[in-house]
Amino acid sequence: MGETSIIRVGSGLTTALTYAAWGAVVAPLTIVAHELGHFGVGLFLATPDLALHYGSVSDTASEQGVPAVRIGAQALAGPVATLLIMAACVMGLRQKVHPFFVVTLIAAPIRFAVGAVYLAFSLQAAIQGGARGEPNFDEFKAAQALGFAVEPLLIGELVATIAIWVWMFRRLQRETRFSSLFGAVVGIGLGIGVWIALIGPWLLP
Repeated sequence: MGETSIIRVGSGLTTALTYAAWGAVVAPLTIVAHELGHFGVGLFLATPDLALHYGSVSDTASEQGVPAVRIGAQALAGPVATLLIMAACVMGLRQKVHPFFVVTLIAAPIRFAVGAVYLAFSLQAAIQGGARGEPNFDEFKAAQALGFAVEPLLIGELVATIAIWVWMFRRLQRETRFSSLFGAVVGIGLGIGVWIALIGPWLLP
């Protein structure tokens, strides 16, 4: 192996480890930030028995007859928080390619995968004539409470995420592009796993 090849391998490994470290730290923060969107709006609306947990927000709004518009606004606040975080990171990444922006743009919209799965089942139901079911995720709850169709919102989230990921990929340095993404994905997976299994239940049960 030549000196140039050794340098490239070393640079790629360093980049992967750097992005992995950032991913492990930042991924849990994106989960908390999403839930803080729900929690902050819940506080503002005086939602009864509001409590922040490591991966959710609980309350007794439905049981106590809170108006649907307030329930819908609180449900929609989490996705809005995620989209605002993504927008901020896009602006940051336009100025400087930094691991923080990259791993956040990968980790934050992971939860939109639930909506993508729902769209797939919804399309299947439309073709085959079956029922679409009553799922329990933020956008669907907000749509039910506020009286709008959830599919356009989910499609918008999916299209925006894919467009941002493509743009982000092109922003990465070509020489370390794949090592950056590999490290980021590994770190994000590790961070989410440790947060859900250990740290989150201890800090925010």
